[in-house]
Parts: sequence; C-alpha cells; structure tokens
Amino acid sequence: MSCHGHDGKKGMMNAPDLSAISMDADSIRIIVTNGKGVMAPFSSLLSEEEIRAVAQYVKSLKGK
Repeated sequence: MSCHGHDGKKGMMNAPDLSAISMDADSIRIIVTNGKGVMAPFSSLLSEEEIRAVAQYVKSLKGK
C-alpha cells in the first residue's frame, strides 16, 4: 500500500497505477508471490489465500 496506495494510483518508486493494468488475477498473484523489480515478494508474509485475495482486490480496482 505504501507504493500503490489504497486506490492503486499512488505510483511511488515508479509503481504502476493498478487501476489501469490489464493483467489477469493469476499474473497478479505471481507478482505478489515472487515480487518484481523493486517490489519485494510477499510469499513469506502472506498465505496463498491472502495472496489470492490481494490479486482479486487489485482486479477490483480496474477502471476506478
């Protein structure tokens, strides 16, 4: 949340606007699990269920 913000639009450290991405939930889940670029992986902090919930939340931001 510190990079993307609660609405996905914050964009700190070149974080993408999550309300404008067109990834499917599986792709988002993989990035949340493994990290990408400067984004750290969350696999050791969140359960698989929690990571799936994050991916669904990101998908819900589309177009907001």
